[in-house]
Amino acid sequence: MADRVVITGAAGDIGRALTELFLARGQSVIGWDFDARRLADNDARFAERYRSIPVDVTDPASVDRAFAQTMAGGESVQVLINCVGAVTQPRLAETREVDWGRDIEVNLSGAFRCLQAVRPAMIAAGGGTVINITSVNGVAMYGYPGYSAAKAGLIQLTKFAATELGPFGIRVNAIMPGTVRTKAWDERLAADPAILDNVKKYYSLRDVCAPADIAELAWFLACGPSRMINGAIIPIDGGLTAGIGLVAGEFCGVEF
Repeated sequence: MADRVVITGAAGDIGRALTELFLARGQSVIGWDFDARRLADNDARFAERYRSIPVDVTDPASVDRAFAQTMAGGESVQVLINCVGAVTQPRLAETREVDWGRDIEVNLSGAFRCLQAVRPAMIAAGGGTVINITSVNGVAMYGYPGYSAAKAGLIQLTKFAATELGPFGIRVNAIMPGTVRTKAWDERLAADPAILDNVKKYYSLRDVCAPADIAELAWFLACGPSRMINGAIIPIDGGLTAGIGLVAGEFCGVEF
């Protein structure tokens, strides 16, 4: 029986970076995603030790079917990376009930469903690793209220699951990115080519993450010397949540 890495949101920029790195380092990957067209692109790009399964994480029956298909070949799921994510409205003023519900369903309830799907098999196998991709929006106000609330919930789900599942050899951790340069920025960059440079000034490293940065940290948590890391929420945010020098400078009247 072979072990498998399941990556949700595998057709997105971060999901593809995760897939590419885990495949390059010898793992087998099953990509779950709602976007069948982009999954077909994955199939063309990643041939060996990879396959796609269309899944809608907002639909419990779809998640159950995807897990059944994943296990049908006799594989176990050793690693689950909950990477799927989406945002709706940036302000409370524009956020409708349907927007709020969508944010919670995709970003929090979807991760819960995927965790619940793999949990019994991981327990039966004697262990496993779950990595949730959360966000700095889960710990401070950076816009997008529904998304932020969902990511805050995902942080707590990570801690709860780590505590309950740790005795079964299942480690559950979260990666907490700040800004990540994905295609989601393309439209705004087309309108304002300087926007990312303006964003970078709030980061002490004066840079933002690339999808590959997230993938490297996930690899460490899944396959690196990380056996005693459980329930951790690890920021990969260029120092954003440590402090913002421009803000400190305003408060203190000096330049940082």
